[in-house]
Amino acid sequence: MLDSAGSPPGQILVQAFCAGKSVPEKVYLAVSAPPSPPPASRPLCTLPFDRDKKRPVRVGNEALACLDEAALSLAREASFRLVITGVVNLPGIKGSQLASQRAVNAKAYLVEDKGIDSARILVMQQPGDRPVVQMYVLPAGAALDTSAGAVPVDEKKVKPQPRRVAR
Repeated sequence: MLDSAGSPPGQILVQAFCAGKSVPEKVYLAVSAPPSPPPASRPLCTLPFDRDKKRPVRVGNEALACLDEAALSLAREASFRLVITGVVNLPGIKGSQLASQRAVNAKAYLVEDKGIDSARILVMQQPGDRPVVQMYVLPAGAALDTSAGAVPVDEKKVKPQPRRVAR
């Protein structure tokens, strides 16, 4: 077995010695560069949460087009995962709770209404300046970009809230 890790792309010479032979066998092998990893993620859409002041975590009708687009993307490519990131736009625990709840509610719509496997959806939160949920497609083999301060939401503590009509 030949391990070419660390070898530059191009031809390499491999010599094999065999007992009973006076001349070693020479073989040239081509080493190619590994394929580039897929991009970390690509933005899909953003859900606004600043219109409904009474229910600031509710997934409203204006968000459904974005969520339906996400469901279609996941249906088209079975290896994709979806990252749903709730943006923390208020200081302290309340802002963190709102951002987490928004993201979990968006995931619940995709799982319950669109039949997406919950294991294909990562729920995160990160700091930002607007009350939104950002959605990203994560191709197979791609690394999750957490450079903006995104951290996972503990879905054992944050349960989805049902979508109710305002009265």
